[in-house]
Amino acid sequence: MFCDKFRKLRLKNNYTQSELAKKLNVSQPTIASWEAGKRIPKWKSIKKIAEIFNVSPESLINETEEKTETETVFATRENIADLIFMAARVLCGSDEKTKKMLSKALEALLEFSEEGEDHAEHKKTDK
Repeated sequence: MFCDKFRKLRLKNNYTQSELAKKLNVSQPTIASWEAGKRIPKWKSIKKIAEIFNVSPESLINETEEKTETETVFATRENIADLIFMAARVLCGSDEKTKKMLSKALEALLEFSEEGEDHAEHKKTDK
């Protein structure tokens, strides 16, 4: 929900409600009401909030949670596994040209998957 995302961003960026209120040209009680979920800011304020925190306005109001890079990599790997399974079923009844094409596509998917996993591991060790 917007109220939770907004509060997390404010705290993560070390703003008090008063400091953020001044930046947004609103009152501190307005910030408190947004964080409590009692009120929702107008689109103009949402755009300014997004600019301050360097996020997209849509991410502030989107109901789905943002995934971390590691979660995205693992979700992608699951999709790749599904694609490989489907391709294997197709391969059984295919001619040689189709088999070669699918084989190259599968190799590329596997390479992509391994690169993503390496990248995610590298990001984890950087922290």
